[in-house]
Amino acid sequence: MVSKIGRLSDPWLTFMNLSLLADALKMPLALIVASLLLTACQKTPEAEPVPRPVRTLLVQSAPVQTRLEFPAEVRARVESKLGFRVSGKLLERRVEVGQSVKQGQLLARLDASDFMLQAQASQAQLQAAATERDLARADFARFEDLYQKNFISKAELDRRRSQWDAAQARWEQAQANLSLQTRQTAYAELRAPAAGVITAVEAEPGQVVTPGQSIFRLALTGQQDKEVVIQVPEDQVQLLRQVKTAEISFWAIPGKTFAASLREVAPSADPATRSYSVKYTLAQQTTDIKLGMSASVALPLPAISSLLRLPLTALVEKEGKTFVWVVDEKTSRVQENPVQVAGPSGVEILIAAGLQPGQRVVTAGAHLLQPGLKVKLLDKTL
Repeated sequence: MVSKIGRLSDPWLTFMNLSLLADALKMPLALIVASLLLTACQKTPEAEPVPRPVRTLLVQSAPVQTRLEFPAEVRARVESKLGFRVSGKLLERRVEVGQSVKQGQLLARLDASDFMLQAQASQAQLQAAATERDLARADFARFEDLYQKNFISKAELDRRRSQWDAAQARWEQAQANLSLQTRQTAYAELRAPAAGVITAVEAEPGQVVTPGQSIFRLALTGQQDKEVVIQVPEDQVQLLRQVKTAEISFWAIPGKTFAASLREVAPSADPATRSYSVKYTLAQQTTDIKLGMSASVALPLPAISSLLRLPLTALVEKEGKTFVWVVDEKTSRVQENPVQVAGPSGVEILIAAGLQPGQRVVTAGAHLLQPGLKVKLLDKTL
């Protein structure tokens, strides 16, 4: 009857019908009107959304074999800075960067005119000292004869002997000076101490250089003079000290790997990059491996049982935080679960903290979920 009254279009008829209804029910008219209004304002309860289908994975603990890879570069094991032993004006430079040189090859030359003049002066001093020595020796011979005939005293003979000894010493000194000046003249030429490749040129002709100043950098190129160098962050240095072997692959030599062994870990970090230099020696070196080539160093690490594997699709990034959706087995509803990522492992991701074995994690459809949403598991048996 109420529904029929609600459909009446004439307000007067509606009021009259409500009055008759109030008299029949013996209720106040105002109470019947309030009941009708309350009934009209009530909303129909919304139906619960259909559970969203998702794929899940039951987290299980299993040993994880991690593998680290670092970009690397081929460098010479020995790289020397070459410089002159004497100072002077650089007159000539005969090599360029990247040029291969042989042992003893002339690399650069100084203006040696001053050294040659000094050598000539030393030669003259040597001749004067030789003349003085010969004269002192002849005098000693004459005075020794006079002493045998008792014409002079023993003191006079000793004085002549000392003069001869002093002249002999001055001659030896002049000879040493001449040898030194001759070497100084030879030092005006800079020659390669060993076969190698010029990796840097740090002076040009016309420049006045000082003793020991670097003119060239020479990388030795023997069969065992190449090594592979990587830069490692400080949080992984201690781990790399325990791994003695590595696999090296070169971009210029596809499809082939080379075994290498750990040779050196830098005791201190580079002040600019704050990374540690780690060097590996190749077990087999070929002519295909050139200095400066790019490489990749793969380091197999021991199995770690505390890490968990998850597909990359299970991770969700939101407001700088990483989490996964964990399904409550009793209510079939999902909740956010923050996790700590240890790093990639092939096509999967390694989880270091935040999950426990036995939890069920959403692996497909995670980006469409909301906290507390009910889901339908498509792979309950996994």
